[in-house]
Amino acid sequence: MEEDNNRGEISLRQIFKILLDKKKFIIIITLICLCLGFIYSIYSFVKYVLAPLPVPPVLRYSSTVTIILSKPVGSDGKPSSVYDIVTPGSNININMNEMANATDTEQMINLYDETLNQRLVATYTTIMKSKTVLKQIISDLGLTRADLSIKPNDDKTLIENALAGTIGVGAVAGTEIINISVNNERADLAAAIANHIPEVFGKVIKNIYHIDNVYIVDPAEVAADPYNAVAPQIKDYSKYLKTNIKTYLTKNMLLPAVGGFVLALVIILFLYYFDNTVKTSDEIENYIGLKSLSVVPLCKTN
Repeated sequence: MEEDNNRGEISLRQIFKILLDKKKFIIIITLICLCLGFIYSIYSFVKYVLAPLPVPPVLRYSSTVTIILSKPVGSDGKPSSVYDIVTPGSNININMNEMANATDTEQMINLYDETLNQRLVATYTTIMKSKTVLKQIISDLGLTRADLSIKPNDDKTLIENALAGTIGVGAVAGTEIINISVNNERADLAAAIANHIPEVFGKVIKNIYHIDNVYIVDPAEVAADPYNAVAPQIKDYSKYLKTNIKTYLTKNMLLPAVGGFVLALVIILFLYYFDNTVKTSDEIENYIGLKSLSVVPLCKTN
């Protein structure tokens, strides 16, 4: 028991001597970890060099047409109120406070028309992207699957759905104005589709509600520049190295070297602590308490 206690007590001088005797092992482990960190740094740089640049997107152009829902005109060509097209039981809410403040019948009807037009905006935006409108646009303009960027081997995508995906409809809050935007790989085709939508849409509305209250405020123009253009990307190796040199020296090389050094120390002390063999005569005197009379050197014979 006393021998084990003596073995378990290690002085700082002994620790230093043990580490000094194993300095080659410590240096080797440290250099191995340092080399691994260096190799990883080279790998990171090579990975950056060999990594392909992002593929630039296909350039697309966008055109926008602005329409407004104004005073409706009936099928007989005379101005009419939107009030005439609302069926009993309609869920369209009218601001009754404004109606109560109206001074005459004409003002009341105008307020009703304005409020109802705003409510119809949501309905109109849905009708614009309906299959009835889309099929008519495709037929009138002679659009093909290639015009709408449908891949030749794609047999699942319907041409109507492809066209609907290029159309964006947005209403200006609190107004009767609707913006219709169309994007396409061809600038002229995007403008043509955008300008043709109100024409087809107006006819559909006239057939449904028997009114004509869709008017173009600003027609779509052919865009000069694509909306999704991005600047060409070039790999700047000097800038990359300058930016990442600190990471290479500290994180990828210094930390592994320090970790290898600490790992070597732990391994040496761990092996020494559980090593019960006697290597010198001094250890015999320390652990057993007996002095050695002589030391016979080990001679190796061939």
